Amino acid sequence: MKIAFSAPAVDLVPSLMWSLYVLVPLALLYAALVLFAQYGTRHAYLVDEKVLNIRLFPYEQIVPRAEILPESFRPVDLENDEALGLSLRLNGTGLPNLKVGTYRLKDGKAAFVLVTDPAAAVFFELRDGKRYILSVESPREFAGALGLAP
Repeated sequence: MKIAFSAPAVDLVPSLMWSLYVLVPLALLYAALVLFAQYGTRHAYLVDEKVLNIRLFPYEQIVPRAEILPESFRPVDLENDEALGLSLRLNGTGLPNLKVGTYRLKDGKAAFVLVTDPAAAVFFELRDGKRYILSVESPREFAGALGLAP
């Protein structure tokens, strides 16, 4: 008399589906983070004869150069400036080395901020009252490009 034993049938579909539902979203999240780290933090200031174009995905601001108040343009150190330090984020992103969006400043007024280095930034205001704080490598060269150099 022969007795045959067979292994229980293994249903692979639930385990495969579980891995698809978990691993695919994790892989997509990882890919999104890598792409953001590689391309998302690259910002650019494009200056032509009429406008200053401030770009950092997903933000873009177009500032007419004629509207910049030359007397308001100055380098700032946001870590030590009493009036222009960042107080409250109204809209945007606040990461350790990237602050972008609209922020309320310590003086109570709002400004568009694109800061990667708080110690190397410039502040300027427009005729309509809009304010900007931008990180730049060289404030003097940036002022020269805008036609605001002394």
